[in-house]
Amino acid sequence: MTNIDKHYERFCSLLQEAHIYVNPLVTFRTIAEMLGVRPSALNRKLLDELGMTGPELIALYRERHRRLLNTIMPGSENGNRAY
Repeated sequence: MTNIDKHYERFCSLLQEAHIYVNPLVTFRTIAEMLGVRPSALNRKLLDELGMTGPELIALYRERHRRLLNTIMPGSENGNRAY
């Protein structure tokens, strides 16, 4: 397994298990820096594997989270964010 593969797996784990995207201060760049990988290298891996950039993937997770919250707590999208 290459280093970029390890960073890719850790990135996916941070999204899927740690739900790091819930923090609005977290960006793709901050995650890449936290992992110790160049954002451009991780972005290429994400594009190859998922067909999406890092920022697009984080935005998708945030949108799904917002929709889930709105389902559980109607009206939560009107400025009452949980993150």
